[in-house]
Amino acid sequence: MKETFRIGVTASRDWSDATVVRQALTDVQGHIPSTSMLLVHGMCPPRRQGSRAAVRWERALTYPIERQLCLAGGDWLSDVVARLLGWQVEQHPASWSLGRGAGFARNEHMVKLGASAWLGFIRPCSDPRCREPSIHGSHGAMHCMGLARRAGIPATEYRADW
Repeated sequence: MKETFRIGVTASRDWSDATVVRQALTDVQGHIPSTSMLLVHGMCPPRRQGSRAAVRWERALTYPIERQLCLAGGDWLSDVVARLLGWQVEQHPASWSLGRGAGFARNEHMVKLGASAWLGFIRPCSDPRCREPSIHGSHGAMHCMGLARRAGIPATEYRADW
């Protein structure tokens, strides 16, 4: 029986580069050819590129694959690419009934479950409520990457538009 190699992913909601995601996942798979691959992510809903409006996950799954790959969202793109590569996928949506901290709580839960590696697809913060004056990464993705590193999980960041 094959060992399962868990890859955690955190990503900015507006990540739109499916090519970088595919390359990152293929690179990991190339180094671990004899195991079963499992992608773990937070299931943030996809968005139309350039829009803050979310597309329901179930609806996006009905789109042709070419259109699926044109939606923005790192969790979404990682999920689509992983399935195309034949990987298993484990989704961990946030419990938004917990309030604004739900995403951070979800991140903590995912990291505590463990992973062999963690990938972060990070764009600059685009939150209109953010008061940080300097350019910095999206809050949720940076939080999750910090948790993974503190847990001793090898973590690699991919950045866009910095």
